Amino acid sequence: MMRSKWVISALIVAVLGAGAWFTLRREVAPAGSKAPIATPSISIPPEVEAFKKAPPVTRVQDFYESESKRIGAVDPDPKLTQARLELVAAELSPDEVKWLAGTALNAKENGDGRFFATYLLALGRSVEGTAALRQIALTEIPKRKNKGLEELERQIRAQATEGLGRSCDVAGARDALLDIVEMQLDEFIRDRAHRALYQCRTGKPVEAQDKEALDKLLYKK
Repeated sequence: MMRSKWVISALIVAVLGAGAWFTLRREVAPAGSKAPIATPSISIPPEVEAFKKAPPVTRVQDFYESESKRIGAVDPDPKLTQARLELVAAELSPDEVKWLAGTALNAKENGDGRFFATYLLALGRSVEGTAALRQIALTEIPKRKNKGLEELERQIRAQATEGLGRSCDVAGARDALLDIVEMQLDEFIRDRAHRALYQCRTGKPVEAQDKEALDKLLYKK
């Protein structure tokens, strides 16, 4: 009975937490160092043009500050926002990937910002980004007296793991997920990795798997 309650709780957290924070819809591209980003049917936003011209690292720090503040606010044009993030993520340099990974694991940063840094890494769909997501997902979850803060750490790692599942056509992503299954001590993160691998094999998003599992638990006869 306790096991069943734990599974239900974990699935609810998964549906409402990391997997539901942002939803990606992308076409599968050939494996390689960096998968191509589909050209949006809109003009390139001025923020992206400015990002391309700005010096590396400083530009991603500024972009992080401005974009992470928008989280939770009403978005008048989600498609434009998604296109802007994808275009910026495609420009990330290795040093910027490293900075975002460090930010995602920095407990002094706010939770929304850390989720955003992890999400942007997944959008970049590069070998460097894949390695960074692997690092985040495999980092041990610190024990905290405040269980809410401990759960935040778990969800950030889950976000990284699910990001790998959405980028499984990028070189190294599947191997990273297998490493998480084998090496991550946290049961919930290992479950995320299993589901992400299933997404790689079948194309069924982790979010859809969670919903199906939750429906079976809640509405079984």
